[in-house]
Amino acid sequence: MRISSKNSKKDWLIHFMIYPSKKKGWYTAVCLELSLIREGNDFFKLRQQINKLAARYIDSIQKNGLDDKLLNQKLPKQYVERFKLLIEQEKAQQLKEKWEKIVRAIVWEQRIKERRASITA
Repeated sequence: MRISSKNSKKDWLIHFMIYPSKKKGWYTAVCLELSLIREGNDFFKLRQQINKLAARYIDSIQKNGLDDKLLNQKLPKQYVERFKLLIEQEKAQQLKEKWEKIVRAIVWEQRIKERRASITA
């Protein structure tokens, strides 16, 4: 997944992430392309809030005819690096699950109790 830098008032793709904050029990929500950052202690409310904030931000840009550059902002490197790390972790998890499924299909065990047991696939 690549962070877009070609958003316009007519067509955009924005990325979000939420991760545990340094403050115990709190989370940080980020919208990468719009440089929006919000904190809260309720994960699900925070997700709603960052989505609504992004929607209002885009609406404002559209209604006021503001520059498309506002839809393609650069966040500090720490947020971009965290986003890339989360994407890599997700891809690694998906690959692990794929290989676990393959291994379960080609490696299995079967207990045989009788001397003349029939083995079926």
